[in-house]
Amino acid sequence: MEDNKELLTVKEFAKLCNKSQQAIYKQLNNRLNPFIQLVDNQKMLERRALKEVFGIEVEQPIQPKLNNQFNQENPLYKILKDELEAKNCQIEELQKELSKEREHSREQSEKMSILADQAQKLQLAQMKPQLTEGVADLQAEAPPKKKHWWQK
Repeated sequence: MEDNKELLTVKEFAKLCNKSQQAIYKQLNNRLNPFIQLVDNQKMLERRALKEVFGIEVEQPIQPKLNNQFNQENPLYKILKDELEAKNCQIEELQKELSKEREHSREQSEKMSILADQAQKLQLAQMKPQLTEGVADLQAEAPPKKKHWWQK
């Protein structure tokens, strides 16, 4: 944007010319009307109105130019690049180790499942003779049927 097209809110404008916001709002329809622009339904004033209406010179704040280029010869760049490469290698190694650990855990889980199944089958096999003996004992120990008093 050009310097004379820089827009200010009424509050900023009032602060720069040492007047109240109310005084600026009163002048919007008269002296300041040519300098008004609507931005997002908000009245903004051009900076050039300060000079042309109030005779106030305001220095533009100096904004540093950003340098988006970087110097690959910078020692900090080299250090950070080396650290990044080292971290990437470390991440790869840790991912491989994690993959191995997960595979080992999966194998252990399968073995535990097989062992639990075998233990259950063994326990059932050991209990089967006891159960058949128990049923036979129950049948043998069954008390004789009571006879009613008239059947005696």
